[in-house]
Amino acid sequence: SKKRAAGVTTQPHSRNPTNQSFPKSIVKQNEMLKAIKRSYVKKSAPPSASMEEHTDHSESTRSSVPPTVEKQLPKLYKETKLAPIDLKFNMVREEDYTVSLKKAHRTALRGQVINASKKAQASVLFIVKRPGCILCHEQGHDLGELLKEFPEEHVAAFASVKEINVDNDGLLKLHHEFFQFPFYRDTDLRLYKALGDRRVNVPKALLMYPFIKRRWERKGLKGNMVGDGEGMILGGVMVFNRNGELQYAYQEQFGMELPVDEIRNAILDIMNVSLIGK
Repeated sequence: SKKRAAGVTTQPHSRNPTNQSFPKSIVKQNEMLKAIKRSYVKKSAPPSASMEEHTDHSESTRSSVPPTVEKQLPKLYKETKLAPIDLKFNMVREEDYTVSLKKAHRTALRGQVINASKKAQASVLFIVKRPGCILCHEQGHDLGELLKEFPEEHVAAFASVKEINVDNDGLLKLHHEFFQFPFYRDTDLRLYKALGDRRVNVPKALLMYPFIKRRWERKGLKGNMVGDGEGMILGGVMVFNRNGELQYAYQEQFGMELPVDEIRNAILDIMNVSLIGK
């Protein structure tokens, strides 16, 4: 378990117009959330900037869903079929049933807490381009490190891949070493289609390789960019609120690092709304 910073804050008047009292458990959670936000502001905000300028994301998160993804939401919610993947005992085995995206989301939320009557407030979906690719290992590493910043009972996570039994070693490494959350196979590639069905620009990838390689080495990562399995269709990251509504989507930019700050802010927005709105 990690030690969390604690700060004492008061509820903004606009959020609590009746000046009602919140349960102590909610107040404690909200204080913790504010402390997490303050720590990020100290790292990123210029000295002259006020805290409010860097922590008020209430209007920005929902608009962080690209228009192309927004159009796909009805199909994304209704038509996505995910097959659970069992990765225990260094084996890769797909279950003989599928679940909806909302079911996978709810399972992830409830899986993060001991008391089944409770659930986390947000879930992060890592949509993997190719599990054996070092770029995906880097993304899994960065996303996994980000999630460690939050209490595990507040933020859940899961991942999707396109296929199995083509590079099982790469998939097992991604799961065991970098992203230790449930994995599913997107049977119809609906998640990838929702992200625009975008593909790797090969000439650009070749030009970027020397720079990307140096970045991997700084992080102590080793791996390959070319291997077995479909690796041309790009993935990304989605962040959902506790009701399974998409609040943020990132369309993978090949060779670029994940926008960790954007993803963090999307999670903080959802946590803030969930805690204050109780």
